Amino acid sequence: MERTLAYIATIARLDKIPDKDRIVYASFKNLGWQVIVDTAHQVGDKVVYIEIDAILPVKPEYEFLRKRCYSERWEGFVIKGMKMAGLISYGLVLPLPAGYEDKPDGFDMTEVLEIRKRDDDSPAISAVPPTFFEKVVDRFCTMLGIKRTTKKIGVSGGWLSFAQKTDETRIENLPYLFEDKFKGTPVYTTVKCDGQSVTFAVFMKHFFIASRNVVLYRGPIRRAIRELNPQRESRGLDNFRKIASRLDLPRKMLRESVRQGRDFVIQGELCGPSIQKNPMGLPGLELFVFNGYYPAVSPEHAPIGGEFCSWDGITKICSALGLKTVPFIERRQFDWPDQAALKAYAKGKYPNGKDREGVVIRYDSGTGPVPEALYGMSNMWSFKCINDDYILGK
Repeated sequence: MERTLAYIATIARLDKIPDKDRIVYASFKNLGWQVIVDTAHQVGDKVVYIEIDAILPVKPEYEFLRKRCYSERWEGFVIKGMKMAGLISYGLVLPLPAGYEDKPDGFDMTEVLEIRKRDDDSPAISAVPPTFFEKVVDRFCTMLGIKRTTKKIGVSGGWLSFAQKTDETRIENLPYLFEDKFKGTPVYTTVKCDGQSVTFAVFMKHFFIASRNVVLYRGPIRRAIRELNPQRESRGLDNFRKIASRLDLPRKMLRESVRQGRDFVIQGELCGPSIQKNPMGLPGLELFVFNGYYPAVSPEHAPIGGEFCSWDGITKICSALGLKTVPFIERRQFDWPDQAALKAYAKGKYPNGKDREGVVIRYDSGTGPVPEALYGMSNMWSFKCINDDYILGK
């Protein structure tokens, strides 16, 4: 499920800001976000709310953002958190475009406004190149005027067909969780590591590596074992292939897949030097696993029927593969009274003293799979709460 970055929202409240005559603090109906807006707005107005990390295209109507938001790296205007008058403004509010007045709250405006997400994929990351055989076939088809249709094992729509992308929903989009019926829900919490998302998989006798948005490696598992092993790590590999080689993942994952009698996926955060300014202060590349997933048997219908592992399942897989998990905090009940209490819980530091990105909270299912997502969640019963200190420090 792709994250919605811009959507229609209704202003539910406007709070005055001390000593400020031209701006107010806006809250929205059924959302936990708050944004500083000008006093031209009124309660009940429908607007477009744009989340932090969205990238607006370079267009004349967005030039007012250039001084504060323009990024050469992302070639657009990156929306960030901002603190003013002691308040944090989480995102941006724009007027509702003509023709959308009758659309409901939550209507996705991401594509309408040509918005992209600032994620952990470098713009330089490219997809896995075609094999020599595929190049030869493509050349002959072109020469003969034949339109070639290909079906690559495990790949659909530019990404993995049998897995889910990793993008936790923010607590601000799930205000209903603070209702009484959710109090006492068993959950576990982990530290959110700040790096690049990576997916490794054994599926249909193939090995895969994918960043959040791009398939970087796809090949028969036996070939992957030859190409990605500790002896070949230093031969100019990118970080994704380098960590796979260093940890000998194709061989270890094949062995575990055979032992369990089924294909599986692990997803984690790749952290270290040259990645997101290395906020954790790591001396070298490290992989921290946060997901284990068993795809459906039929590739045509995956991930329908697949299952996400519980924390016990994740730690069991990591133990078998000799991998680290993301730092575990605790098992507990969901008993935070409100969003402010949960955001206070998300505050904290990495071991090197820098502000951590936040926490991830998931349903604690013991040894069984994690339940399906509730309304607004992505993939499973899980969400993230970002540390405000981290937001302001970006």
